[in-house]
Amino acid sequence: EMLMAGAFAAALDHSVRHIARQGKLPLKGCYVESKLSQFQDFEGGYRIALTMTVFLAGPLDQPAADDLVQRAQGICP
Repeated sequence: EMLMAGAFAAALDHSVRHIARQGKLPLKGCYVESKLSQFQDFEGGYRIALTMTVFLAGPLDQPAADDLVQRAQGICP
């Protein structure tokens, strides 16, 4: 699970940086923290949940940061 969470975090980090470069946004740094957990649902099936938190450094306001992350999620594999 740790490798899977790390791979998703790296992919999103790269996507955020790519979108920022394309849009010439003043992003000075990006850090993505991910947490993957497994659980069993009510029917007995196994599921996974992935939580990702993106930390951005730079003079971006909250709406611009939200838009950047949302656009990065759109291209993130």
